[in-house]
Amino acid sequence: MAERRNRIRGEEPDKKPKRSKRSRSSHDGSGPFARFRTFLAQEFDVSVEDVSAFVLGGHGDTMVPLARYSTVAGIPLPDLVKMGWTTQDKLDAIVQRTR
Repeated sequence: MAERRNRIRGEEPDKKPKRSKRSRSSHDGSGPFARFRTFLAQEFDVSVEDVSAFVLGGHGDTMVPLARYSTVAGIPLPDLVKMGWTTQDKLDAIVQRTR
């Protein structure tokens, strides 16, 4: 299987494929990143594909979901609060729930 994958990628069969240096949870739809996106999508009744979420740190207390740099349909979350689509209290609850 690995040999076939290497041939498809145009790599030498004896070389290992290069791996991403990013953690799996940052791009495969798992972990705090995916939870934050899912909770935001539920709050705004949109698809998770319409949500861009930004999370720093590891799991637990060191993890920080950054609402300021997260968007729904391209609109930053603080602007959605100003527009009356949600409240700051609800966003704060989503951030706490994500942790």
